[in-house]
Amino acid sequence: MTIVSPADLRPQNRRRSKRVFSRVPVVVRLRDAGKQSQSEKTEAIVVNDHGALILLTSTVQVNQIIRVENPFVGEELLCRVTTIG
Repeated sequence: MTIVSPADLRPQNRRRSKRVFSRVPVVVRLRDAGKQSQSEKTEAIVVNDHGALILLTSTVQVNQIIRVENPFVGEELLCRVTTIG
């Protein structure tokens, strides 16, 4: 096994922060294509300092702005969808 320093990794393989695999309940609020507001109770399953992987049944687009709320803390953040998978 070879250990590679993060500085030696290609830029696309570097991570800005550590991933944490944890199910965190969230409420996602967004506007659909018809400009109708909707919200969905769901979970973030992977989180880090710069984003999260959130399971959604709602259809979203890359670069769409959504609101993500932690219902336990009451904190809400504006977020941008970067990847759909």
